[in-house]
Amino acid sequence: MEIKNLETLKEIYDETIDPLLDYDHHSKGALLKTLKVYLGHFNIKKAAEEMFVHRHTMRYRLRQIEKLTGHDPVIPSNAIQLNLGLHIYYYLNRLNLLN
Repeated sequence: MEIKNLETLKEIYDETIDPLLDYDHHSKGALLKTLKVYLGHFNIKKAAEEMFVHRHTMRYRLRQIEKLTGHDPVIPSNAIQLNLGLHIYYYLNRLNLLN
């Protein structure tokens, strides 16, 4: 896949995934993993079970994701944006384009 404007991808990454990575790095958190697991199920109970956490912990983490990114993962249109950011993160990371 050839992307002509990497700046656009970087902007999406910066607004969706970078704040989560920064938070996880500084607090030894698991927001990125939480997001990935939640988006795989789009169900709080199932995601909590997969991560071996209580569903209230999952809800708390999803609220943290919303606070950091401005995107509520429970709202489908926001989840799409976050999922796009996640895929862009993997793409840019694979090409060693992230600092």
